[in-house]
Amino acid sequence: MKKILSFLAFCLPVLGTTMLLTSCDKEIETALTTSTQTLQFTADGGSQTFKIQSNNSWSIIPSASFATISPMTGFGDATVVVVLPEYEKMESRNCTLSILSDDGTKSCSVSIEQKGAAATLDVDIQELIFEATAKCERTIKVTSNTTWSVSNLPSWLNASSTSGNKDASITFTTSSDNNSSKAREAEITISEASGKSCTVKVSQTGKYAPDCQLYVHDVVSLTNSVAFLLTWDLDVSYFYIGMWYDDLTSVSDEEIVATIKEKWTPATIESQYTGYIYDYEDNPGTEGNLCIVGFNAEHQHGDLTIVKMSTLEEGSYPQAYFEKYPNYSYEDGCWLWSIKKSGKCSYYYQHTVCVSSIEEVYNYVLYTDAGVLWKLLYEENILDQEPWINDSDFFIDPGTINTERYIHVTTIGADQSGKLGGVINRAVNYISDTRTTIEIPKREIKELKGFPIKR
Repeated sequence: MKKILSFLAFCLPVLGTTMLLTSCDKEIETALTTSTQTLQFTADGGSQTFKIQSNNSWSIIPSASFATISPMTGFGDATVVVVLPEYEKMESRNCTLSILSDDGTKSCSVSIEQKGAAATLDVDIQELIFEATAKCERTIKVTSNTTWSVSNLPSWLNASSTSGNKDASITFTTSSDNNSSKAREAEITISEASGKSCTVKVSQTGKYAPDCQLYVHDVVSLTNSVAFLLTWDLDVSYFYIGMWYDDLTSVSDEEIVATIKEKWTPATIESQYTGYIYDYEDNPGTEGNLCIVGFNAEHQHGDLTIVKMSTLEEGSYPQAYFEKYPNYSYEDGCWLWSIKKSGKCSYYYQHTVCVSSIEEVYNYVLYTDAGVLWKLLYEENILDQEPWINDSDFFIDPGTINTERYIHVTTIGADQSGKLGGVINRAVNYISDTRTTIEIPKREIKELKGFPIKR
C-alpha cells in the first residue's frame, strides 16, 4: 500500500505540470494585423508607411515589382515603408502586399494603387509661316504621353499625319500658290481625348504686292454705256485697265496679267488725283469683264481685279424727251426747249449747265451718257433736287446770253417706283446768231476712257 501511495505522490505533480503546460500552449495564438488595408499614390510616386502588429514572425510577398518594400520580413510589431517611383503612363497600376505569418496560420494584405499620369500634350512651335508658293514645308514636334489628332486643317495645307500616339513629328506642306496680295491664315488644333489641346497658327504669305489694289465703285449702266469710279491704294504707281470679252473661267490670273501687260497701255497715278471716272460705250445687253491690275514703284503687281460689266438690255424705259422749241428765235434773246414724258415716265430730273467756253462744256460733252449720269448722281446730287412731274417748256434767262453761250441739257426719267430709266437724253447748243448746235462726239465702241478727279 505504501508503494502505491509513493508512486501516486510522484506521478501527480508530473501529471499536473504536464496538464499546465498543455493548457498554456492552447492560449497563445498567432496574431497578425495591419494599420490599413489600402495605400493610394499619385503618379508622382513617393513614400508611405503602414504598421504590422504581430506576435510571430512574418514575411511580405508583393504581387508586382514596381513597389520597394522595407522590411520584407520581421518578427512582432514593425513599421513598413512603401516607396513608389514616378509613373508616366496614364492608366492606373496596382500591387497587393500579401503578409503571412511564418507558422502559416495567419495572413492579411495591403492594396497599393498608383494613379496614372495626367495627359500631356505640347508642340515645339506655335506659329508657322509659309511662302506664297506650293510645296513649301514646315515641321513641328508633338510631345505627348497619349494619342492625339489634328483638326481644322485648311484646304491649302496638307499634313504628313493627322493623328498619332505619344511623341511624333508632323510636316505641313502648302498645296497651292496663294495668288493674292493678302496672307491667308488658319489655326490648326492638336488635341487628345481628355480635352487637352494645342493651337498652331499657320499663314501663307500673298504672292502679290500688298497695298497695291484698285477698286471699282458706283457702277452706272445704261443701254448704250457704262460708267464707274476707280480708286486705288497708296502704293499703286501705275495700272492697266481694259475690257475683256472672252470667257476667263479657264484662264489663270498670271496669264491675264501677262496679256494685259503685253497688249494694253499703262495709266500713271498722279498725286493730285483721288480717282478716275471711267466710262465706255457698247451695244445694249453686252457683258464683258473689266480687268484691272496695279503695280508699285518696284514693278510688283497687286491682286488682279475682275468685275463683270454689262450694258442694259433694250426695252421700254421711262424717258423724258428733249425737244427744241418750235418757234425758237434768237431775236427773242432766249434759247427755248420742251420736255415730253414717255408713257412709263412718272417724273423726271433735268440738269442744265451754261458756260462761257467750249472747254467747260467738254466737261460734259466728252462723257458717254452713263458718264454724264454718273456725274449728275455722284457730283451734282441730282436726286436731291425736286423732280419735274409734267411736260414743261424751258428757256434761258436773256441776261446770261452775252457771257454764257454754251448750254448742256440732260434729262433722266423715273417710273412710279422711283427707278431711273435705262437711257438719258441730252443736247448741247451754242447760242449765237447762227444758232449752232454742237454735236456730241461719238467714241469708238468699247473705248474705255478715264477722267481724273482732283483732290
